[in-house]
Amino acid sequence: MTKVFIVGATGYLGGPLLVALKKKYPDFEYTALVRSESSFEAIRAAGATVVQGSFADVETISQQSEQADIVINVGNCDDVGLTLAILKGLKAKHTKSLGVGTLLHTSGTAIFMDEKMTKFDPNSKVWTDSEENIRLLTPSMLHGQVDVLILKAGEEGYVNTFTVCPSIVHGVGDGPVARTAHVVKELVNHMLKLKHGIIVGDGSNRFGWINIKDLIPVFLLVLDRALEAKSVALASSPYTRFFIASSVQKDWKTMLACIAEALYRRGQLESAELQETPAEVLGFFGRIISSSSLERPERIKGLGWVPKEPEFEGTVADDVDTVLAELK
Repeated sequence: MTKVFIVGATGYLGGPLLVALKKKYPDFEYTALVRSESSFEAIRAAGATVVQGSFADVETISQQSEQADIVINVGNCDDVGLTLAILKGLKAKHTKSLGVGTLLHTSGTAIFMDEKMTKFDPNSKVWTDSEENIRLLTPSMLHGQVDVLILKAGEEGYVNTFTVCPSIVHGVGDGPVARTAHVVKELVNHMLKLKHGIIVGDGSNRFGWINIKDLIPVFLLVLDRALEAKSVALASSPYTRFFIASSVQKDWKTMLACIAEALYRRGQLESAELQETPAEVLGFFGRIISSSSLERPERIKGLGWVPKEPEFEGTVADDVDTVLAELK
């Protein structure tokens, strides 16, 4: 029986993925790392055995990774300690001649972010997931410290690595533990705190977006590829097993206006107007909305993936409602 260890099963992305995995592969044995006892029952009901622990419990994570055929990390794309713990377990599995395990890691297209672009430049580099482009990733890039570490581990051959790299995810998920879209939640929080809509610069910079219901099938398609390995080291390069997942590019002015309008209609803001806001006031998200991340998903489309779900304008009302409900 195929054993799957999931890190992040209580999250916005991990929860719906667990539900989808259980539906597609009902005979697999699922184990999930869960920190809070309040989530135990929901995760068990979704079909996974619970192992209590946090991302800092490296021994637990290493042990579970060693015992698994497939490790899926949808918990944290920047936690080096977590990643090293997973890789330690998978390396021990290989060293003990228990086969070559698979790591399915989740990154994010902010790794391609151009922070020097103060407004949209149509001549800027558009990244693809070609091997040539993925070999250009460095540890100094956002998410790069972990992504490069995983790619190098894949080169060593003791683990078959696959990376799904989503753009900004939106839409209401159907996971066992209710969660909200992270980026939307943070932008809503900033607007509520400042009591006005926000914009940095002219808002022409662009990022990719993807509906969570379009993203889950990406993971399933990639997992199908991973299962072909059957515990044997793949001959293919890990740089060809990196999959960008993005449906559409949108300028920040349009997306921020959608959120401000939704908040205004719900009586949370006095106006839907966007006000110029210094990036520094917004912390990390000031960096995001004052930059562009331009990418084109080629590899996953080559596997037949086509986005079908509504774009952000079609989900923003529900996204904002779920954030406001969580804040009550």
